[in-house]
Amino acid sequence: MHDNDHGSAVESLPTSSSPTKPPKPTSARKNTAKSRWCTVEMAVYILVVIVGYVVMTSVAINLSQETSPTFPAYVHRLKPGWIFSRRVDDSDLQYRGFRSHIFQVISIACVHVVLSRLVRFMSPTHLAWQYLSLAFSIAFLVILHGFGGVSRLACVLSVNYALTKTLAGKAWSPAVIWALNLILLGVSEKYLLLWRLGYLIDALSWLDAAPAWVLMPRWLVFHRVGALIAKAVLRVHMITSVTRAGPIITFNDFLSQVTHPSPDITVKSGSIYAIRWIAATLLMEVILHYMYVVAIKDARAWDGLTPLQLSMIGYWNLKIVWLKLMIVWRFFRLWAMADGIIPPENMVRCMSNNYSGIGFWRSWHRSYNRWLIRYVYVPLGGNKTGVIGYLINSFIIFTFVAIWHDRELKLLAWGWLIVLFFIPEIIATRVFAKYKKRAWYRHLCAFGGACNSFLMITANLVGFVVGIDGIQYILEHVFTLQSIPMLLTICASIFSGIQIMFEIRETEKRKGLDKRF
Repeated sequence: MHDNDHGSAVESLPTSSSPTKPPKPTSARKNTAKSRWCTVEMAVYILVVIVGYVVMTSVAINLSQETSPTFPAYVHRLKPGWIFSRRVDDSDLQYRGFRSHIFQVISIACVHVVLSRLVRFMSPTHLAWQYLSLAFSIAFLVILHGFGGVSRLACVLSVNYALTKTLAGKAWSPAVIWALNLILLGVSEKYLLLWRLGYLIDALSWLDAAPAWVLMPRWLVFHRVGALIAKAVLRVHMITSVTRAGPIITFNDFLSQVTHPSPDITVKSGSIYAIRWIAATLLMEVILHYMYVVAIKDARAWDGLTPLQLSMIGYWNLKIVWLKLMIVWRFFRLWAMADGIIPPENMVRCMSNNYSGIGFWRSWHRSYNRWLIRYVYVPLGGNKTGVIGYLINSFIIFTFVAIWHDRELKLLAWGWLIVLFFIPEIIATRVFAKYKKRAWYRHLCAFGGACNSFLMITANLVGFVVGIDGIQYILEHVFTLQSIPMLLTICASIFSGIQIMFEIRETEKRKGLDKRF
């Protein structure tokens, strides 16, 4: 409901992404309010948030002690840690894969960057560097996914390239290409992943050995759909630093940076970015050593817990999801920056610095947002379809995003809940926009933002933490008559936090920045 909340959940952005430079100033400063940072009201909000986080942190830590009644139910999921002899919760499958190989990946990144910089220094053209990048990336993919996985990737790329060249200029060609890739996605788990080189030539059966990481169907089919030129297709597909888990860089942006390296990458900016990444990684280590909420969630070890404890298990699981993705994305973005390429920043707001569902999805996985704009949102009509059309388009987009993640009912439910929860925000924004000059409007927006926060937390818990059955259990035990005082206290904390978020955005506007999320 705040006046930053307008437009769609996906929006267009400039093609380049500086690692440190802010967006260009706009005329936003003309409509800013007087700063409230030094007021008693803001001091109260800050105090409430600090106390709230102290309580929230202590609840999660207390649940993770050996004296906790539920500890025996999930202790088997913990491993020996390195911080003060504490165990570590390494049960998150995605982050465990990154964490357990982090030093090997850092070593590979360093070797790649040194070789890349050396070749650029010795070669007057970019051609040698491009071939080095291609060769290094193919080797990296083979190590990760095996020859079978790479052969499947090469096959899909070749088919898509042949179609784009054959059907170029025909109005119905995008529909054919999309239909083909959707069919491939539908049959991938049953047929495509069963494809073995040994079926063709028996002597090549040894190449089908299980790789370190399995090439997932959605990555195989949808990764970089839309590139059009043969050599450029291979180069943009095979950027080592962004192929595994990095931000998505558009074809035009990548090609431009290959021929005209960005002047925004400096030793200072890269060093600051690296320090920030190290700090985030160490913070994750502290959380995993002192909050075993992922293990509790996976073991469903929550029988007998209070509504507040259940709430904190959900909240800190979402925090870990956000932080692990930020760490992985920023590592590969840092790798790309060291190699002279600046992909977009995927995480541009802290998870807890959001009060709008629409604004949240503008800032989450930012590079994928751009991809969706170009290949899904604009072909569906963009901003020209009205409110009903926008909701229909959002339904299509989030259904696609859910399938892109994986074909699971909980992810489809997540995508549809997101769109459903857009409706009250859109209605409230339109109904109350005429009152924005009233003194009470800011507080009404904060209340609406608190409601949005509950809805966003619910949807994301369904999709990425506990699933449909888990959210049913949590809601049944949290939203009871006995827990009303606790819920009101949480609402007051979120309300206070949103007031701070409003002031953060007003401060950005005073600097001439209007980020719209």
